[in-house]
Amino acid sequence: MKFSEKLKQLRINKGLTQSELAKSLGMTSRTLQNYEMGSCYPRKRETVQKIADFFSVPVGELMGNEDAYIYDASNADSIIGTLNGLFAGGTLSEEDKQKVMLAVNELYARSLEKNREKTDATKNN
Repeated sequence: MKFSEKLKQLRINKGLTQSELAKSLGMTSRTLQNYEMGSCYPRKRETVQKIADFFSVPVGELMGNEDAYIYDASNADSIIGTLNGLFAGGTLSEEDKQKVMLAVNELYARSLEKNREKTDATKNN
């Protein structure tokens, strides 16, 4: 089950409306709605922890494997810092640096396509 589905189920099980839960968590109803629709994820670990604490569940139970990957990847500064270290002073050969860049570009292109498909599906519903 994905983060969005787990969050919605936990809210319903607790008998709360989106508005009530959003207020309890200190966020807007729209933000919570987006989380439940799966159109975005919390950007900060503190937010996920706050939600997990509110429902008395471990963060790992709230975030599925794919969700955790997306959540961890949302910290662009950390990823950029790691890549900078690899390229500027790391031990990667020029060939390996090129492979990393090609892989990053390919992942970016795939994510753009996936987001386009998601947007098109939302518009068609």
